[in-house]
Amino acid sequence: MNVVLITGGIGSGKSEVCRILKDYYGIPCYNADSRVKELYMTHPHLLRDIEVALGVSLLDADGRFMPSVLAERIFTSDEDLRLVESIVFPVLAEDFENWKSARSSSDVIIESATALEKESLAQMYDKVVVVDAPFDVRLDRACGRDASEKETVMKRMRAQLLMNRISDGYIDERVDYLLENTSDMASLKRKVEEMIDKVFDDKKVIDRKV
Repeated sequence: MNVVLITGGIGSGKSEVCRILKDYYGIPCYNADSRVKELYMTHPHLLRDIEVALGVSLLDADGRFMPSVLAERIFTSDEDLRLVESIVFPVLAEDFENWKSARSSSDVIIESATALEKESLAQMYDKVVVVDAPFDVRLDRACGRDASEKETVMKRMRAQLLMNRISDGYIDERVDYLLENTSDMASLKRKVEEMIDKVFDDKKVIDRKV
């Protein structure tokens, strides 16, 4: 099975690329970032293991997960971030393997904003597609989509150091394809079709509806 990582900075359009691949070509997509949030709530001991490691309660008085408490710890301490990742990533990898084993497709997608920056996740994928756009374009998209304050979005974007370096021209040898998403949806669909022939294996099953 050919596993393709679709990644990119905030506002790059990686989710749109994944949607096109899923809806127009029938390629299954595993959203790693969303799945982690689900695993916090559904895995039998993931939250408990994190609580023990950090020495903090992540549940309120009614037993509901408080993601803001976890976010405050991992965004202010690199040590805590690495500790939490060492607990979460093996669970995520196991969950992905279970998801993958239930798929019959020759190609599958992992959507993740951060996987390329995490060496311990490198075994999860075979190829890498980076979706990119200029910083200002990504900023406008993210602000319009999330209805967030510009400064808040800019702070999050600047923290994506690798994606910003790639956007500035840095060549990462792990990247198999760089997809520039700078125009409208019709243009993006055409670029996805061009990318498919270079990255995905099972071209015969692709239904070219773009």
